[in-house]
Amino acid sequence: WRADFPRITVRDMVSVQRALIDHLGIERLALVTGPSLGGMQALEWAMMYPDMVERIVPIGVGGRHSAWCIAMSEAQRNAIYADPDWNGGNYSEERAPEKGLAAARMMAICTYRSWHSFDERFCRNEQGGGEFQVQSYLRYQGEKINKRFDANTYVRLTQAMNDFDISRGRGDYLSVVRSIRHPALVVSISSDILYPPHEQQLLSQNMPNARHALLQSPDGHDGFLIECRELAALISSFREGQAGRFATHAERASIVSAIAE
Repeated sequence: WRADFPRITVRDMVSVQRALIDHLGIERLALVTGPSLGGMQALEWAMMYPDMVERIVPIGVGGRHSAWCIAMSEAQRNAIYADPDWNGGNYSEERAPEKGLAAARMMAICTYRSWHSFDERFCRNEQGGGEFQVQSYLRYQGEKINKRFDANTYVRLTQAMNDFDISRGRGDYLSVVRSIRHPALVVSISSDILYPPHEQQLLSQNMPNARHALLQSPDGHDGFLIECRELAALISSFREGQAGRFATHAERASIVSAIAE
């Protein structure tokens, strides 16, 4: 389809997941979790199908995409658009906009990490020919994504993230956040510059049954991929604390009512 593939939303993603869940005969989800785009989906699961979800653990995400995140992804898309092989998204297999996609990925990698992460890993170390190690690392990441990803897919996914707002079409933002009554653990990464901790704090402070956990990591947004044991311990502790505690019929009805309002 190339450029003709329609724009999609996070809600579309969750709708497709619901179709799969129904096909598999699963009636209830004990816990829905995910980081970043996955966290957006976890929040939408709670909003769209509250009677199916018992608990949620959104990680490193806010309830709506910030101006900062929108700006970062806009810069990345424009790197793709500037590639002479982009051709309005109607490129060929033989001449895909590989340079543009590589540049977009390099920008993204910088936002996924942090000053301390890069300084500790690369410092100003050179690897010969007057090139710094961090330059080589970014180029490698740019080349790597072209082997497993498509430029139009990158564009559509970043657009879907830009459009994410759990209050869209539902009312006032904080009122919608307060309608999420599921037991929730909202996880932040201490050095995240893409989705800073105050976004998760806003969620947890306004969700009636939520608590906030700060994952200590110097590695920025990608900290959830690196501090795996610590994250697993946080989620396990949350699950154990909620063991046997399922939403009653009355509670589920109140959730549905709040969303309808």
